[in-house]
Amino acid sequence: MKLSRAYIFNVFTTGFIVLTLFSIALFWSVWLCNDYINGSMPSDARILNIKPSGLVPPEIENDPNVVRHSAVFATYDAVRPLFDGLGIISYPADRMPGGPASDLYLFDKSDRVEPDLVYFDSAIGQIISSRYHTQKLADGRIHSEKLTLYAGPQGISDKPDRALGRFNSLIISAAGTSWDAWVAYDKNLRRFFTVDFQNKTVIKGPELPKDEPYRPIQLDAGTMTKLYSRINLRWLPPYVKAKPGQVIHGYEVQENDTSIIPLEGRFWSRDLPSGLLFVLDATGRIDLLDTKALQFVGVAGRLPAPQSIFSTQVTVRPKDLSAYSVMPIVNISNKTYRGCFVASLSRESNSAVLAVFDEKGHQLAYQTSTSMVYYQDDIRNRPREIPSSEAAFFGRPWAPTVTSIRYLLENLHPPVLSLASYLTCWRFEAASGFRSIFILPNSFIAMKGRDTDNNTYAKFWGALLLISPSLMLSFLLAWRIGKNATSLGYSQNAALGWAIATFAFGLVAYITYRLTRSKAALVTCANCGKSRRPDMERCHHCKSAWNIPELIPPSWRVVEP
Repeated sequence: MKLSRAYIFNVFTTGFIVLTLFSIALFWSVWLCNDYINGSMPSDARILNIKPSGLVPPEIENDPNVVRHSAVFATYDAVRPLFDGLGIISYPADRMPGGPASDLYLFDKSDRVEPDLVYFDSAIGQIISSRYHTQKLADGRIHSEKLTLYAGPQGISDKPDRALGRFNSLIISAAGTSWDAWVAYDKNLRRFFTVDFQNKTVIKGPELPKDEPYRPIQLDAGTMTKLYSRINLRWLPPYVKAKPGQVIHGYEVQENDTSIIPLEGRFWSRDLPSGLLFVLDATGRIDLLDTKALQFVGVAGRLPAPQSIFSTQVTVRPKDLSAYSVMPIVNISNKTYRGCFVASLSRESNSAVLAVFDEKGHQLAYQTSTSMVYYQDDIRNRPREIPSSEAAFFGRPWAPTVTSIRYLLENLHPPVLSLASYLTCWRFEAASGFRSIFILPNSFIAMKGRDTDNNTYAKFWGALLLISPSLMLSFLLAWRIGKNATSLGYSQNAALGWAIATFAFGLVAYITYRLTRSKAALVTCANCGKSRRPDMERCHHCKSAWNIPELIPPSWRVVEP
């Protein structure tokens, strides 16, 4: 059977439609399993705490009057269907003014007809500030005037000018508490800039050395987050037993018998001491930037890696986390930076980790992973604490069943796409993994691809073992299609092609073949006795031609009496 171009086009079109519909059905089926796996974790498996926090001076922490030591807490919420997983919350949040995916940095409507705006115009490559400026005149009247300014790498002007230069790919953060001063980083120019619209100045920092792996992706002068609604960080200072008016460590107690030593964590943006800025690198390193010199002055810490069911890393990239939060802690009395707390939520959203770093970026304390108390099914019902990454899949009622169903559903996915998920598991951003249909970065085989505890060969054979049900099913379907295609008169190459495609795409290719194969009714070959196609000149089994007998009229006839 010779395959025509129309037939080949029909096969590819049908195959793509079948692949899309099949993948969507599997996507929602797996999603329902993930909703139970991640969404029904108990609250005690979502909490991390380090006590004492490690950032309070020893003379305060160890004071005999302290009735409660300092502590840092981190809690997380799972990514749920129809909300964060599909981007219904994160997508608009990222594009709101100041969001990581927005070029609109300030939008203040207030009571004016026209809002105050600060935004980046990619067409001219300049930051535009269109704001009302209010001043008090000599006669006491208040004069308000809207002023539009354009900022480029070379300066600020009241109109767009090529002499100002062009910004290319900007990351921006407000500097301090003034909305007129901004610190920006241009990825192409590899420089930090301070853009001050109030004083109409642009300060250019030194170019970052190209031989060092600096790749800033986020700037913030306070709490730095990704999906801020997913991780909540809270710091509690030590409590001390005292009376109002009593002076302890230089601080006067104001109220109650139990007072807080006035050394507290900052929960809102831009709370670092003036002149400092957090800079998150693509590698997961957190640097401290001097906003006056526009140079790095040290390392604040790193994003810790949550535990996985296959491996435990030490550090991790921001794109590999579904959420993170970095909170600085500052001494109120002298506004000195004392360190920071960093919490990370795993790509699969079922495990979190918490770390404490001092002012020099040295790790002081570390809680490896959230965990859950699991009661073994024995006579004494002894409790056992297991990591939440393991408990999500196996440590709760019905969890093993749901995990098995998800595993079998993933093995219905085309093997070639499963292997693509394994090979590209590091390339996809964590949040996009919940929205992927064809490539599955959060599947079991992709988790195995991120295994750092085994060598390349052991990891690959382990990945093949994980999709062995899919490979066996695809082999069986390929064998059936090869036999059926041969019986229908397909050429040897066409039958082999269908068998290979079915082994690669599994059920998708099998369904496509059933929908597009020849519909001709078979007849019995007079020469070999096998079923042959009536639309072919020769039998595709024995190659014999049609044997049509001559039409010889009979020697008798019927006549009327």
